[in-house]
Amino acid sequence: MLGPGLREQDYADCLAIDLDQQGLVVERERPLSLVYKGRALSRAARLDLLIEGRLPVELKAVDTLHPHHFLQARSYVRFGGFPLGILVNFHAARLIDGWHRILPGKSIPSTAPPAAAASSHEGPPPDEETL
Repeated sequence: MLGPGLREQDYADCLAIDLDQQGLVVERERPLSLVYKGRALSRAARLDLLIEGRLPVELKAVDTLHPHHFLQARSYVRFGGFPLGILVNFHAARLIDGWHRILPGKSIPSTAPPAAAASSHEGPPPDEETL
């Protein structure tokens, strides 16, 4: 178990390894082109992880998630045309409290949600013992 205190990149590496060992295709730092008024922006956004080509995962390693973290994740979901995404904060007191499902049209809370009430889990995250 890694526990809190590492860098976002370290958690991303470990999560990608765990998902790969489960037979899932994981892309790291995948560019997401953004188009404005018919023109592609020269600096593409980057998805921390893209699982099976259809589930973007935005990773954080911060003490508290703020509304802009949710907005960033929602923008990636919306601009990528994905039905949903996942925002994970590895510095939550309990890992399961750091997982949040992001929908493209869902409103973003004005303040960071309480950990237990804010999480909307479709299924369990990877085993906490492996992260």
